[in-house]
Amino acid sequence: MRTQSRYRWFVVGVFFLFIFLHQADKLLIGPLITPIMETFKINEAAMGLVSSFALAVAAVFYPLWGYLYDRFARAKLLALASFIWGCTTWLSAIAPTYPTFLATRASTGIDDSSYPGLYSLISDYFGPHMRGKVYG
Repeated sequence: MRTQSRYRWFVVGVFFLFIFLHQADKLLIGPLITPIMETFKINEAAMGLVSSFALAVAAVFYPLWGYLYDRFARAKLLALASFIWGCTTWLSAIAPTYPTFLATRASTGIDDSSYPGLYSLISDYFGPHMRGKVYG
């Protein structure tokens, strides 16, 4: 029983790390706007498209992730979302042109919309009396 308790808190730690790194990736774009605009020689409107496209892609993928979470193993889907996040982040870091950067950052919307799976998986590990503590 004690091992199971440790494991479920380990899962919470992994989820925390995933969310922390994912949010750091998203939030680092703000302070880097000026260097990004200078690198790609773009204006504010073009830079605004980066966030707008990521939000649009996420809006499309929210229902898809929900469908997949209802039908397949959520842990494996979250692993897939983590892999997608890593790939899109890495590809945006090495993007040689603005269109490539725009496409890779827009693709982060795919994994941005995967968060609800974390919450449903947490509810599998923790009963209603513990979820408040887990969610913070």
